Formats: sequence, C-alpha cells, structure tokens
Amino acid sequence: MELALRRKRLILRSERIRFEISLRGTALQRRLERFDQITAIARKITSKSVLMTIVSAVLYFSGSKRPMRFIGRGLMWVSMAKRVLNLYRTFVPRQR
Repeated sequence: MELALRRKRLILRSERIRFEISLRGTALQRRLERFDQITAIARKITSKSVLMTIVSAVLYFSGSKRPMRFIGRGLMWVSMAKRVLNLYRTFVPRQR
C-alpha cells in the first residue's frame, strides 16, 4: 500500500516536471524565433547606404559635443553585431 502511494506521488511529480519543462521549452522557442526575426532585420540594414543614413541622423540630432562619442559607440555596436551574425551563421544551419 505504501509503495503504491509512493509510486503514484512520483508519477504525479514526474508529470508536473514534464509540464514545466515543456513550458520553458515553448518560451525558449519564442525567444529564438524573435532572435531570428531581429537577425533578419539586421541583415537587411547592414548595407552601407543605410548605415551612412543612420550615422548622419545621429550626427544631426546629437549636437556639437557628442558626435564622435556616438560614432565610436555606433561603430563598436556594428562591429559586434557583425561578429554575432557570423557566429550565428556558423552554428545555426539555414532552413531551406
């Protein structure tokens, strides 16, 4: 009797844990889908003309003291984004 009760508790616990894992997996899948969307957008805007437009807008709206700081940070972020995209392309196979 005690063994059957313990078995029932373990089965219920196992089912609960499986459900929690599936919820976390679904949340992770949504995040990865969002990341895929963001990388697709980033690939579209990595052209030089768009980049120059963004830099020009930053220079225009930043005032006189901040342009170099914004340019430096912007170039750093572009460089990091390109590296991340290259890593992503290396490790994630394309779906066809």
